[in-house]
Amino acid sequence: MQEDVKRCPICGGDNKCRNPAGDPQGSCWCYGAVFPEELLERVPASQVRKSCICSTCLDKHLKEAEQA
Repeated sequence: MQEDVKRCPICGGDNKCRNPAGDPQGSCWCYGAVFPEELLERVPASQVRKSCICSTCLDKHLKEAEQA
C-alpha cells in the first residue's frame, strides 16, 4: 500500500484526517476517539504514526468486539 497521510493504514480508504492540512491539533475527528490496542496492532510497522486509522475501521472493529 502506498504511504499517504490521507489514507487509512488498514483499509487504504480516506481517513479524513485534518491535521496534515495544518489545522490546529485537536481539530481531527480522532482526538476524541479511543483506539483499542488490538486495532492499533493491525497497522503495518512501516505505517505506525504516519497516518490515521479511519472511522470506518474503528467502527467495524468496535462492532466486531461487541459481538465476540
